[in-house]
Amino acid sequence: IYHLMNRGAAHRTLFEYRADFRFFLSRMAYAVRRGEFVVLAYALLPNHFHLVVRSNGGLSEAMRRIQGEYTQRFNRSRDRDGALQRGRFGSRWVNTEIYLGNIFPYVASNPVDAGLVERPAAWPWGSTGAWAAGRHHAWLSDEFAPWSFFDKDTRSREVRTAYIEAKFRGSEGQNEFVDVVESSPAHIAAWMRARAKLADGTEPGAPIAGVEPVARAVCETTREQERVRVPGAYTHAMRDLLQAGLLRELACCSFLHIAGRMQTSSRRAKRLHAYHRRCVAEDEIYAERAAEVVAACLAPLAVR
Repeated sequence: IYHLMNRGAAHRTLFEYRADFRFFLSRMAYAVRRGEFVVLAYALLPNHFHLVVRSNGGLSEAMRRIQGEYTQRFNRSRDRDGALQRGRFGSRWVNTEIYLGNIFPYVASNPVDAGLVERPAAWPWGSTGAWAAGRHHAWLSDEFAPWSFFDKDTRSREVRTAYIEAKFRGSEGQNEFVDVVESSPAHIAAWMRARAKLADGTEPGAPIAGVEPVARAVCETTREQERVRVPGAYTHAMRDLLQAGLLRELACCSFLHIAGRMQTSSRRAKRLHAYHRRCVAEDEIYAERAAEVVAACLAPLAVR
């Protein structure tokens, strides 16, 4: 299963009229009839689209043809030429239950988050609206139809959106942590200690959460005056260590980005991250506190 996305070049509009939406959907239907993929969910917005598909082996060729034919028709009807989409479509392998459980409500809520409608079911150019209106296309799979409707918890939506968008910003690949999002803090702490002992953390893996949910969880679960003694070094503010460490470990931020958020230097941000990893590996109490922050940050992602 893959999550696909593309947007208009220079943020220009992709779909302007009903005929535009319909033609794009007809190209998707043709790809399904050819057996290239199965459409599980979709949302077409004026300047971008999201698709969730099960690939049968012809995904890249199918998307190249869909985008190419759509661009040709769009240009012909408006007497224009040149690129319409930003480039090749973006894709992410939906490789864990956590990702799978969040991608459908994320796609469904896109028109709501864009301010186009108040409810996902009210958007006519998405699979959620099609199912709600009882006029879904024959080529739209009903395998995950119940997951097309999302809860109305705004906080959950914010965390889910940050999580999916972090996935698109990050590198491809399996991240071993995502499958334990629903685990206990003790399990998370054990994972963090193992990770801290394996590498020096100079290369982050795939992102697990968005920047804002991580920063907010750190602030909400720690007190400004709390301090921790770093093994072999001085005491430091726990909030600083957690902020630098978890922004790097969970959100895969660069040290330059972390420094900007913390209003410090990149060198100090890197040093704080190293201290965080040392505390996680050697200080059981700190590791447990860090695990509690991680659990609070990722709780809204739990598949219910």
